[in-house]
Parts: sequence; C-alpha cells; structure tokens
Amino acid sequence: MRRPKQQSAAKMKVYPDSCIYGRQGDDQTQPDIEKDTFAIAAIFDICRIAGHKIIGSIHIESEINANPNQKRKLATMAFFTNTVKPENIVAMTPADFNRARVFIAQGLRVADSYHLAIAESSGAEVLLTVDKDFIRIATDKKLSKVRVLNPSNFLKEIAL
Repeated sequence: MRRPKQQSAAKMKVYPDSCIYGRQGDDQTQPDIEKDTFAIAAIFDICRIAGHKIIGSIHIESEINANPNQKRKLATMAFFTNTVKPENIVAMTPADFNRARVFIAQGLRVADSYHLAIAESSGAEVLLTVDKDFIRIATDKKLSKVRVLNPSNFLKEIAL
C-alpha cells in the first residue's frame, strides 16, 4: 500500500530589516544580543533549507552603506549579500512611499516605515527586527498584515 504524498509546507517570504544584518557586530557579551544573533543565523539556515524567500531591499543596502564604521559596514554588507539572492532585492515604489507615510503618521520612524511598506508590497508574511519600539508600535496599532517580530520569537514559531 502506498503512502499518500505529503504536502510540503507553504513557502514563506521573510523580510529582515537592516538591524538584523548588523546584529552580529553588536556586543555579543550581552545575553539578549547573543540570543538574537543565534536566532538570526538559525532562521536564515531554516529558510534556506525549507526554501523560504529572504527579501531584501535597496533601502537596506542604503542604510548599511550609511554606516561610518568601514569595517562594520563591509561585514554587514557581506552578510546581506550572502543571505539575499539578487533577484529578491526590491526597490521602493511610489506606492511604497505613500504607504510609508501612513505608517509615519501612526508613529513609526521613517526608516521603519519604509521597511514595513516594502515588506507589504513584496508579499512578506514576516518582518524581522530587533527594534523593540518598531515591534511595539506595529503590533499595538495593528499597522499591517505583515507581522513584525523579534528573531528569537520567530525562531520559536518556525522551529516547532
């Protein structure tokens, strides 16, 4: 008797914001930072193995390039380019700018608003960030269908 063919899990789109790529350069002696760094690496491995898409943006590249610390900028950009496939890097559209204005009016910082608008338009289900204010505002105000999560919390969900 043949076993029924198992359905594969739905493929997901994940949008990590720029602070996710820079987390590895933060002080790893702090337990929360070390925990985030571990979760980020595990999430990227799980996404690669499961075939989930990691979405990047020109906005992330711009934020990374604005870092005045050359060594950290190069390490962060290398992490970004090794993680996100070139075909998954998107540009902001005029519609994204308009959507970001709505988020700004709701209390998000400009950069966070851009990230959330791009995540929405790219079809991401989850936006990863270590920015607690970003998570709090987006969640409390239910700004988007895109869930804004800390990587440690997201890892708990996808590792089950």
